[in-house]
Amino acid sequence: MKKFFYFILAAAVGIALVTGCGIYSFTGASIPPHLKRIYIPTFQDKSSSGLVTLKDDLTNEVTTRLTTQSSFELGTQQVADCRLEGSVLVYSNQPYIISQGQSVKSNRISVRVTVIYRDLVKKETIWENSFENWSDYTIGDQTAEQEALKEVITKLADDIFSKVVSNW
Repeated sequence: MKKFFYFILAAAVGIALVTGCGIYSFTGASIPPHLKRIYIPTFQDKSSSGLVTLKDDLTNEVTTRLTTQSSFELGTQQVADCRLEGSVLVYSNQPYIISQGQSVKSNRISVRVTVIYRDLVKKETIWENSFENWSDYTIGDQTAEQEALKEVITKLADDIFSKVVSNW
């Protein structure tokens, strides 16, 4: 009787493992199979940030992420299955930590973008979403300020990439 119980238990576990792995994917990828080429025009900068390279840096980071870490090939406006377009809506670089004597110790850079992901084959919008991220840096340190902006851009690209390739 014990052998029968262990046999049933082993069979149940085996079936659960085999079927479980077939149904669920641990990658989270949900790029529809008909979407092979993605077109990503340069993001617009509607933030009045005054940062000339902000839109290009963000576009390049998103493009690199999607073409190197997913199955997408880079398409053109004329030859693409989907389109990812974005706009920088808000850029702020404001005091964040103020000391007891009311002097500013660090600033926070915040950037908010809106992104639209369109399926050009089915002629429908897959999603439209806003993303916001931030990073702090010490006042007066130009290198730290540049690094903080780079960190914000990287975080935004990560968030956008995750939204495009996952079904969460």
